[in-house]
Amino acid sequence: MISIEAQIPEPVLQQAEELAAREHISLAEVISRAVTQAIGTWSDENVQEQRFKRAGRERFLNAITEALNDEQPDGNRLLRAI
Repeated sequence: MISIEAQIPEPVLQQAEELAAREHISLAEVISRAVTQAIGTWSDENVQEQRFKRAGRERFLNAITEALNDEQPDGNRLLRAI
């Protein structure tokens, strides 16, 4: 791991310190986990956005319509068209 110096708002620091005390872990661990989780969330959002752009709205709606029009085991259809 690498160490960095960062400035964070005082209220956020207080929350992080309280969380560290409650969970019996170091402040550095709380901050490391929070940054890791935030980066993962941003990465997931970017991947989903890229997939949507690649597929486009029309392909998405066609896929949903096709899925909804597939016959169900009881012979009924969920929806004929969107």
